[in-house]
Amino acid sequence: MLKRMINSIFLYFLVPPYIGLILLFTFYYVPADFYASTVAYYSIITLPLLFIALFCPLRMELPKYYAKINQKSHKYIIFLLCLIIFLCSPLDIAINGFKLLHPETYAIYYGLGRYVRHITTLCWIFVPVAFIFAHKPWLKGLLCAYALIFPILIIDRNRLFLSGYSLFLCYALNYLITKEKKLSATFIFALIPILGFLIFCAIGFFRSSDILVIDSSNQELFPGTYPLKDYMFQMSSSLQQVILYLTSPILNFTSVATAHFLNPDFLISQFSPFNRETFDLQPYPPILVGRYNVGTEFYSFLLYGGLTFVTGAYLFLVFGFIASLYLLRNYPNIFTFLIFIKISYCALFMNFAPQYYILLNFIFFLLMLFLWFTAELLNSLQVSIQKNFLANSQLL
Repeated sequence: MLKRMINSIFLYFLVPPYIGLILLFTFYYVPADFYASTVAYYSIITLPLLFIALFCPLRMELPKYYAKINQKSHKYIIFLLCLIIFLCSPLDIAINGFKLLHPETYAIYYGLGRYVRHITTLCWIFVPVAFIFAHKPWLKGLLCAYALIFPILIIDRNRLFLSGYSLFLCYALNYLITKEKKLSATFIFALIPILGFLIFCAIGFFRSSDILVIDSSNQELFPGTYPLKDYMFQMSSSLQQVILYLTSPILNFTSVATAHFLNPDFLISQFSPFNRETFDLQPYPPILVGRYNVGTEFYSFLLYGGLTFVTGAYLFLVFGFIASLYLLRNYPNIFTFLIFIKISYCALFMNFAPQYYILLNFIFFLLMLFLWFTAELLNSLQVSIQKNFLANSQLL
């Protein structure tokens, strides 16, 4: 069952959105005007995958690709990258401040600190590096611990989820190729998502306390409130926050789609990281609660040109996922594996805007390709030098 699950494209693209949809209709009085936009969004993300499944089935054998990753080739290059990331961590905290002690400043950066943060947020790559290259349990544990603890120190839940997803995927793949059927393995499979959920709740409450708990407007729509059902408030505030995080992106998306609201500057600024402040993001989109301003990964495309642009953006994400899968299948190495992890994570969390369509994300892909090329070049030079040395030795 585990093998079938991680090799299914439906897991990455459809399971989280449909869980969010179930929670939305469970805890909200969804306005009837929103039904058409909701159906349109879920048609966009479902129909292409059904077409793929029926007419050109995607063959995924992740354990097989993972087993072929060479544990010696590319080792020094990837460890050098990890060293750079690790050395930038104290610099990040020194410049940007210790966010865990001042959670209200989690999104505030200081000058050079913004660019240092771009490096340290790559801490999640320590997990696959640990599973592939670290054979000693203590070293593997240290690398994985760093990948999970540092996002907590800087209060970056997006990076924490990415590290947690990497841990689950690598552990699952390692479990499948070693074929060790242990009770402890089953326990860890259950522990990873539960622990991630608890940490998410704890960080959310620590960072925002009860401020993100929203009042109900019952079956009406009023700014600053949500049309919540009564039994939403029978749960703890931490659980309420989690449900709001899972459901508000869909509600925001459908509300904007229903209102046919457009503001192209949102998307343009997203691709202009160095001068995004010059774009007019006013007027604000018609979302009910400004604190919950995420509207899925395709929110900015919806604001730019409606559902047509959303369809194009989604298809490009599906294309990226398939391309990364074929890259990993044909060239299994740590760099193609990291690219697959990043894109599959963006697919899995697309309802929560994991920022697939930003310049830094594409820089990451180019960096992995460059490091792969560099590692291959160095390996070729090493082999060439060894051959020349042996040839000269035979001549002597």
